[in-house]
Amino acid sequence: MRHLFPFIVLQHPFGTMYTGSHFLISCVCIFSLPLAGQRAFHTELLSQVRPAEHSSSIWGYTDDQGVDYALLGTTMGLRVYSLENPRKPVEVGFIPGNPSAWREIKTSGHFAYVATEGGGGLLAIDLSAPRDSLPYRFIKTVTNLHGVEFALESAHTLFVDKRGRIFLAGARPTGYGFVLLDPSKDPYEPVLLGESSETYIHEVYVFRDTLYAAELFNGVFSIWNLADPEKPFRLTDQPTGGHFAHSVWKEPNRQVLYTTDEVEGTAIEIWDLSQPDRIIRAAGFRLNAPSSIPHNVFYHQERLYVSHYTEGLRILDVRDPYNPVEVAWYDTHEEYTSGFHGCWSAYPFFASGLVIASDIENGLFVLRYDGNEAATLHLNVRSSYDSLPVPNARVTLRSERLSTETQTNASGLARTGFAETGNVQLEVSKKGYRHYLDTLSFNKDTTLQRTIFLDELPRHTLHVVAKDGRSGDPLGAVHAALFNSDFLYRSSTDDTGVAGFSGSHEGTWSLSLAKWGYAATILNGISLRSDTILELDLYPGYADDFLHDLSWTNASEDPAVSWIRADLGALGFSSSNFPTRDVPGDAGEYCYFTSNYDASDTAFSAKGHLVLRSPPMDLSKWDAVEIGYQAWSYGGYASTKYCVLRLNDSLHVLEAIPENLSGQFNPRSVFRVNLGSARRDSSHFEVWLYNHPDSFYHSIRLLAAFDAFSCKGVPLSTDQSPDVSGCRIWPNPVVDQLIVAPCGDEQQVLRVLDSQGRERVRRPNARGSNIILDLKDLEPGYYLLQALPLGPSQAFIKIGTRN
Repeated sequence: MRHLFPFIVLQHPFGTMYTGSHFLISCVCIFSLPLAGQRAFHTELLSQVRPAEHSSSIWGYTDDQGVDYALLGTTMGLRVYSLENPRKPVEVGFIPGNPSAWREIKTSGHFAYVATEGGGGLLAIDLSAPRDSLPYRFIKTVTNLHGVEFALESAHTLFVDKRGRIFLAGARPTGYGFVLLDPSKDPYEPVLLGESSETYIHEVYVFRDTLYAAELFNGVFSIWNLADPEKPFRLTDQPTGGHFAHSVWKEPNRQVLYTTDEVEGTAIEIWDLSQPDRIIRAAGFRLNAPSSIPHNVFYHQERLYVSHYTEGLRILDVRDPYNPVEVAWYDTHEEYTSGFHGCWSAYPFFASGLVIASDIENGLFVLRYDGNEAATLHLNVRSSYDSLPVPNARVTLRSERLSTETQTNASGLARTGFAETGNVQLEVSKKGYRHYLDTLSFNKDTTLQRTIFLDELPRHTLHVVAKDGRSGDPLGAVHAALFNSDFLYRSSTDDTGVAGFSGSHEGTWSLSLAKWGYAATILNGISLRSDTILELDLYPGYADDFLHDLSWTNASEDPAVSWIRADLGALGFSSSNFPTRDVPGDAGEYCYFTSNYDASDTAFSAKGHLVLRSPPMDLSKWDAVEIGYQAWSYGGYASTKYCVLRLNDSLHVLEAIPENLSGQFNPRSVFRVNLGSARRDSSHFEVWLYNHPDSFYHSIRLLAAFDAFSCKGVPLSTDQSPDVSGCRIWPNPVVDQLIVAPCGDEQQVLRVLDSQGRERVRRPNARGSNIILDLKDLEPGYYLLQALPLGPSQAFIKIGTRN
């Protein structure tokens, strides 16, 4: 083969690999769905059978006469179908079992074995004459080589190796990890050869004396030595991308392992095990369906068959495990696009070429795959300026029906492929470079090799001059950000009010300026085609969209959880009941959110108080202010969630943050506050969260996000604006005792009202010196203190009770 890449050529266990200083690893290919919602691609539907109940897993069996059978697990038992005429399956038997959503099947010789979470033992079925009879028995106890009996109640999955040995995974009460059974002497009374309960294992694959395990809750696949089945031991393990390892399957002739994580939007991962002490993630394949979930994988004759829940059955050409290419599919499920619906499993091992698949709602599918093969492309991407490699360039192949995407590695190399022949558009893009477009001609089972050069965009310098809009004086220490969809550059003004951005790529930009004490300014649509100078005026006020760090502070009683300022979208949530992006319309992508946002462990539930506090604001020049923001919070146990305005030493509660699970921030909150005579030259806005420490035991996280803050002086438009003058109270927030300084010498009645207006505490005849109200019996929350007949209500927060 003539190599076009000007690099070292290394020999790899899977064939020749083109590298610079790295193997081509972790290459994630993203295949789009058919542009017109095409249900089948290089597959033919021969028949479909929909049982009355929902289905789960599926397996196949071929009798001595060469007739294929489908063994379909359902919520009520096992259904057996003859595929003698694959266009008209015939049910030849039904074996009832305990109701269960999980029913997994494998065959050993002439017997099928069925495991379920529903209890009742392991089902063994004699398939010697399936058209005539289906004798069966439930195995509820097994005996080991030493004559010790063990109960066998249930298992989550099972596997049968080439020797016919049965491996149960996630079994109870024996074999929480796995159980090894030998049915060779009596299929109805298999002998227990070994077991492990070290950790929960969801699924196993066994080749010779090595077991490969998907450790769901540990988020790893592990490799075990089974040379002595009575003493299995772990050799190594490897974290998977989605940290929820669900399925494993190994090739018989190459050191290649396939895994899935049962998490939406995750990749099917391919692992190079040729060096056991250095496991390599060879590649990943991800559908362009971010809410879909991969389930099970099966390797057969250079193809990987993937049951992908709502996206149906997907078939990948994996002749080069470093470059998986989707070559066929059949969408068994068109009703849903997310969740645990659709294709559960598949069986591609019939000698006849039939492929069967199970769909939870839609039952049995009998398919035929036409053997479509991929055309592949080996691409070397270089800079036209200096011929250096261009890493992380996006490589897209596109036709009218298909699209596939990958990225170049650190050496500027990419391997990709396509499932159609003929003319295919190649597009290569990288931030800071001009797009590259070309048309390639692909033929099946051939490899194209190309070296291309990208032209870098010209660079220019932008100088920004920031001034006080009223005085015209230059403003120093102004935060400046120049950004677009590709880049974000930061700077700050010097004492002359000037900030510079040198080496900025030609294109369209946005510019944001911010300084605490001034309203943030943003200028969109800046066309940078040459060196440019811009002058912008800033006017007094307080506004923060959090693109800049303006020194908000965080206080937390829980060292595991804090407020953080970051890009919420970078967490990678494709969809959620929680906000997954900052609010639209502000500058940049930043907001504040709690650091446990993407943590599910109860250790990150947030215990005690968690406060986000603005820098100080001098509100003394205004008699009233208008405060606006967008906030979101949810969860917690006996929790409180408030936004407050602290005027020096007094506290004004603006609102309890409404809970919602719409996936969006709450609508913008706007409050006009009459400041009255309160001292306010050092005021702060605060977001107060409190979660009861016992929330750890209730497994309830308290989450919150906050964005788009503003505070500006406004003229009073109504006498109904909230007034923060009145009786002085402290401390606020309060734990057990609230101290009240009455508004005058007249005798008063003090009342504490809860958020629903109910009187919770009453103190008649209050007069004179400071009065102490005992509040230890009140639950945490928002309350009002009324002093009758004088003075307006005062808001305060009860945050807990001392032990």
